[in-house]
Amino acid sequence: MLKPIIATLTLVLFAATSNAADTDDVLTRLKTQYPATQFDSVVRSELANIYEIRMGNNIAYTDAAGKLWIFGHLYDMAQSRDLTAERLKGKSPQDAAGMSGGDTKPSLNALRPKDAIVRVKGKGTRKLILFSDVECPYCARLEKELSTLDDVTIYTYPVAFVSDGYRAESVWCSENRAEAWDRAMRGEEVLRHASVCLSPLSRNTKIAMDLGVRGTPTMMQMDGTRLAGYSSASRIEAWLAR
Repeated sequence: MLKPIIATLTLVLFAATSNAADTDDVLTRLKTQYPATQFDSVVRSELANIYEIRMGNNIAYTDAAGKLWIFGHLYDMAQSRDLTAERLKGKSPQDAAGMSGGDTKPSLNALRPKDAIVRVKGKGTRKLILFSDVECPYCARLEKELSTLDDVTIYTYPVAFVSDGYRAESVWCSENRAEAWDRAMRGEEVLRHASVCLSPLSRNTKIAMDLGVRGTPTMMQMDGTRLAGYSSASRIEAWLAR
């Protein structure tokens, strides 16, 4: 019986080593493809060929190529379990808070206005925070709706959720960031004005994740009320009026 036991142990060890190498490869690939995004860990999920990605205070899911992404919670309906929530609860208290120090949860105060592309429409009385990725098609659709709003100041914080951040940095390094952002969202080419330019892309992306933003576009009011995903202008107006 000794030989079968040894063979079984060898097989288990080989599988564990292969899985570790597999997830390490995915993590390396993601960091290369999306350098502006903070990736903490990669493990195999309960779904075949889908990986669970830890990004700051968020969890997402992707394929081995890092091309297709799922933002949201994974449920085991047979056992009535929220698998994603269970993973999140497994974090240390400091990680769950999203910061080290005395605060207990992330705050909009972490956002710096100078890290945003500011667009004022009309008097700009109402304030709107927008987390957006220049390569996100729903973000581009949303921009058409936002263009019809009046009396609002839009603080757009560029993030790198679905892109490598290159075009967003080109926008940030342009002479007129607001105009460059509008052009980029229309699919037009944007040229860098400065050859050397420090962008807040990585910082914005991390803060967005700490705030629980799981995808783009995500809008927030100054009290933290949020509206995720694409919305029509009428829905945005109703949301702002609450």
